Amino acid sequence: MPVMSVRRFKTISILLILVSAAAVIYRTVSTHQAMETSTVKREVSSLDEVRRERDCTPVQKERKPDVFEDMHQRRARMLAVCEANPELKNNYANNTMVSHQHGLLYCPVPKVASTFWSRFFYQLMHTNPMKSPFDVPVVKVEPTYFRKFFLKDRPHTPELTASIHSLKTRLIFIRDPYARIYSSYVDKLIAPNPIHWKRWGTPIAQMYREGNDKITSEQDPRLCGHDATFSEWIRYTLDVAWKSDVHVMLASSMCPACLYNFTVIGKMETFIRDSLHVAAQLNISESQIGFDRMEADAAADAIEDSSKDSLSNYWLKLSTRCVTKKDVLQRILRKVQLRGFVSWRYQFNLTDEEVKNMNLKTYVEILTQARNKFYNAAELKLQKKHAFKEAYAAVSAVLIRRIADTYKIDADMFGYETLPMELMQLEHVANTHAFDHTKPWDLSGLIGG
Repeated sequence: MPVMSVRRFKTISILLILVSAAAVIYRTVSTHQAMETSTVKREVSSLDEVRRERDCTPVQKERKPDVFEDMHQRRARMLAVCEANPELKNNYANNTMVSHQHGLLYCPVPKVASTFWSRFFYQLMHTNPMKSPFDVPVVKVEPTYFRKFFLKDRPHTPELTASIHSLKTRLIFIRDPYARIYSSYVDKLIAPNPIHWKRWGTPIAQMYREGNDKITSEQDPRLCGHDATFSEWIRYTLDVAWKSDVHVMLASSMCPACLYNFTVIGKMETFIRDSLHVAAQLNISESQIGFDRMEADAAADAIEDSSKDSLSNYWLKLSTRCVTKKDVLQRILRKVQLRGFVSWRYQFNLTDEEVKNMNLKTYVEILTQARNKFYNAAELKLQKKHAFKEAYAAVSAVLIRRIADTYKIDADMFGYETLPMELMQLEHVANTHAFDHTKPWDLSGLIGG
C-alpha cells in the first residue's frame, strides 16, 4: 500500500474513533439530561401534589375524573341497597331544603357539616353572585329559619316524585356512623351543655346506674347527667336515641335516599373535593365559596360556638347546679381540643380569681391565642384521631357489634365498614386522660414533648 494511502487510512480511522467517542459522550450526556429532566418533572409534580393537598384546592381538570367516578359508584351502591330493601322507599322526613330556582335539594344530616351547608343554602338564596358561606354568622342558620324552604309534603304521587327528580342537584353529605356517635358525645355531653345533660345524661344515669331509677327528685346531683361515659352514651343510643334523635338517627331514615335518588352523595372524608363538585353543578366558583378560609373560620366558629351558650347567664345557672364554673371552662377547652382545634399542649392554668371573673369575650381570646401559639396542623390531626380511638378503646366488643347491627343499612348504603377491624383492635391504645377534663391531656408519649 502506498505511503499516502496508509496515512489516509490512519487518519480516517482516528476520525472514526473520535466520532464514535463523541457519539458515546453525546448519548451519555443526553441520557443524563433526560434523567435529570424526568427527575425534575417528578419532583415538580410531587411538589404540586403536596401543595394541592396542603391547600385543599385540587386542580379542576384532575379532580373531575375522580369525583365523577366516585359519585357514580356511590349512587350505584345506594340504588343497589334500595332495590334489595324495597321497604326503604317508605321512609320520609320533612327537613329537606329545596330551591326550585337553583334546581337544588339538600337533606341535612346533623353532625355532617350541616351548619356549612345551611350557610351555603342561605347565601345561595340571598346573594347574587353568591358570597362565601363563611360570611354568614352561625346564629343566622338556626333550623327554624329554613322551615320556609322545607319540602312540605311527602312526594306521594308520581307527579310530585317527578318534580323532585327534576331537580338536577339532589344532595346529601354523610359520614361514618361510628364518627357521628362519637361527635355527638363530644359536642353534647363532654361539652358543658345542660340542655343535653338533661335530655340524654339524666336518662342515662337512671337507666344504667344501680339505684338511680328510684330517685324521684330531679334536683338530685346523681341525675345531673354531666358525667355520662362514652360507653353509657352508646348504650343509650342503641337502646333509645337512634330511633328518634336526629343527632344519631340513621341517615337513610332522615334522608330517604330511595325516594330522593340523590345525585350527589358527599362524604366528610372527601369534603372539599365533593363540595367543589356541588358548586360546579350550581355554576358557583371555588373563589366564591372561599375554601382558603375554611380551616381558620371553622376554628374560630368552633371556639366561639363552644363558648357562647355555655358561658351565657342562663346556661351557667343551669350548669353550676351540678359543676363549678371552673369545670365549665375546662370542659369548653377539652371539647375544642378533642375536635382538633386547640392543641393538647395548652393546659388550663387560670387562677380562681380569673375563673370567677371570666367572660365570653376574654375566654374566646384565650382559646384563640392558645390555638395560634401551638398550631401544628399535622399534630392536631393526630391528637383528634387518637381521641377517637381512646374513646372506643373503652367500649366493649359487644357494644361495637351492636352498633354494627343497628347502623348496618347506613354502612351498606353509603360504603362504610359495618364492623371496622380498627375498632376491634384497640387494646393497646394509650390512656392519655383525653376524656377527663380535670387532668392534663398528655400526648407527649405519642407525639413528643
